[in-house]
Amino acid sequence: MSYQAEREAFLHRWANYGRTLADGRAILRNANTIQRLAVVVCNVEMDDSQAARVERRSDSAERAIAKVVRAVPGWAVDFQGDPRGACVKLLPPNGYYDSWGGSGWCVPTREY
Repeated sequence: MSYQAEREAFLHRWANYGRTLADGRAILRNANTIQRLAVVVCNVEMDDSQAARVERRSDSAERAIAKVVRAVPGWAVDFQGDPRGACVKLLPPNGYYDSWGGSGWCVPTREY
């Protein structure tokens, strides 16, 4: 499935939970940032200042997603560090999952 199709399916499912498309798009945008930065961390040698800048940007994106997700009662978010899989998983209260590990709803990104 293409990223566009996965993105639209994510937004549709998110809206079915009664959430706004703006919040869904914010999750997607920040998840793409987290995924991209995780790839950079794994593939690029960085000095301390570069690594600190990447970490600050990743932390900022994580805080933005957490703010949106935690505003929904019963929901949580799980951040993964391995870019070979989904770096961001949502944990809805009904236990829905679409990951091979059986936990969490993977947020689609361009690189995963």
